[in-house]
Amino acid sequence: MNTKFTRTWLNGLLTALVLSALVVTPLFAQTATPGTGRGSAGAPLANAVEIAGKSSQWYKFKFDYDNSDDENEPSQAIVELRSATIACLKFEVWSKGDLDFPRLDDNDKPQPTGQGTPLIIDREIDDEGDETITTVDNLLQWAGGSKGSTFYYVIVKNNGEQSCSYQLKISGPDVTF
Repeated sequence: MNTKFTRTWLNGLLTALVLSALVVTPLFAQTATPGTGRGSAGAPLANAVEIAGKSSQWYKFKFDYDNSDDENEPSQAIVELRSATIACLKFEVWSKGDLDFPRLDDNDKPQPTGQGTPLIIDREIDDEGDETITTVDNLLQWAGGSKGSTFYYVIVKNNGEQSCSYQLKISGPDVTF
């Protein structure tokens, strides 16, 4: 075999691999951090994420409703946030419409479409009518959908002073990123 041809071919292959790495690496780097606002929101990350105190991080997903039949019921999109220190975190879910045209409460404060609440795993009422609720301490969850396709934004907020880490999962049969 011609060594000049082999060396040229190997150099060409090595150059192509290096150029590919330079092009592909920025694409992965862009999705390696949560968004800081509506314009930079993206899909949740596969690994745990750190959020600084007094800050927020944004995510976005698309909910597709099948409107081919008026009788179709929307499926549920499910947003779950897990953290060892859940007390420092909360999340809100905003539809594109609610961000564009906010619903206001009695104090003129914009209201989200929904928010994460502790997952209830048991609810008991004793003989005196007192209720005991058992929740998963490190999990906040929201489930919802609509009779229309739209984008939803999830804003994870850390109102505490200390940083916290969390894992966010967004799923559902009609959810895409």
